[in-house]
Amino acid sequence: MQTLRKLGVFDKDTTRFFIEDAAKGGVSVIFEVRELPIISDVRFEGLKSVSDAQVIKSLRRKRIAVMKGDAYNAIELRNAREVIRYILATRGLPDATVQISTRDVDATSTGITFVIDEQP
Repeated sequence: MQTLRKLGVFDKDTTRFFIEDAAKGGVSVIFEVRELPIISDVRFEGLKSVSDAQVIKSLRRKRIAVMKGDAYNAIELRNAREVIRYILATRGLPDATVQISTRDVDATSTGITFVIDEQP
């Protein structure tokens, strides 16, 4: 069970297992998992004082997995928001806000948009 959770591709809150009696005195182990959606695209709206490429470089340097192809992870998204806020603060915009918007692209993928207001 721990190995499945560590893979990072299944929802940790809904992953569980059941043990049932089976034929000839054995047991059946049933794993129930829900696969996390894959991030299909990442957008930055309202970003003016720094380029998208600079933000992406900072996120990669900090190993925050919120890029295309990564599994959707709410904690990683919050970490990314804090990195963006930090970058903006170092550019003289300590009051900038960063909101996260998600949209279902299809049954297995999600699009992410960071909505940035540099002058709240």
